Amino acid sequence: MSSAADQDELATFCAELHDLRRLLAGPASAADRAAVEQAVRAARRGEPIGPFLARLRSEPGPGDDRLPPPCPTRGGPLPPEVLDSGSPPVTGVYVCPGDACSRVEVRRAGAAVPRCAVHERALRFVAD
Repeated sequence: MSSAADQDELATFCAELHDLRRLLAGPASAADRAAVEQAVRAARRGEPIGPFLARLRSEPGPGDDRLPPPCPTRGGPLPPEVLDSGSPPVTGVYVCPGDACSRVEVRRAGAAVPRCAVHERALRFVAD
């Protein structure tokens, strides 16, 4: 079984994988795209993804088009979420379909079911 830190890292990777692939589809290097897809394959096998993600987090050198390290913060806390009083909330949460990570998503009424981009499946619903 993987550690809690590995599960948290996989949860973050899964939640951001769609956007990461979109960002790397442009001028990013083939090495970065390969590292992302190697991380996906490792995650599907239940292996740690840290070594592959470390390649993406490394400092870019002269002439290197790697992504810069992630920002530690987005500039402070976000404002409180405004609830839609016209729609009842869906009670329960969505979790990793394979119990491989610690990802937990709350779904708003009318929103699409959250998906796991690593395993290409919908997240599993767990009722309150």
